[in-house]
Amino acid sequence: MKCLTPIQITVACSNKDEAINISRQLLEQNLAACCQITENLLSIYKWQGKVEQANECMLVIKSVRSCFEQISQQVKRIHSYQVAEIIALEIQEIEPAYEQWLLEQINSKTTPTSSKNR
Repeated sequence: MKCLTPIQITVACSNKDEAINISRQLLEQNLAACCQITENLLSIYKWQGKVEQANECMLVIKSVRSCFEQISQQVKRIHSYQVAEIIALEIQEIEPAYEQWLLEQINSKTTPTSSKNR
C-alpha cells in the first residue's frame, strides 16, 4: 500500500532557473502537487573544510512520502551540486481541503485542478 502521508521537501538550488526546471519536471510527472521558490537566500556552510557563502534559491516541494525516492532521484539527476540538499519533513497538521487537493494532484494523470480551486 502506498504511503500517502503529506511531506514537504526542501532543496537549495544554485539559481531560479534550476529550481524552475526541477519543479516543472516533478509536476509533469505527478510527483509533486506544488512547488514554491524563494529567491535571494544567503547560505553559509562548510564545504571541503572551508566556510563558504553563496546566494541560492530555496525550492519547497509539496508531495507524499511514497514519492520521496523518485523525487530524490530526479533532483539528483538535474541538480548542479555534487551534494544536493534534499530534506523531507512529514507534515503534522494540514487543512483537510488542501490535503485532498494535494493527493488529487499526486494521483492525477490528467490536467491538474485550477489553482483558483486550491
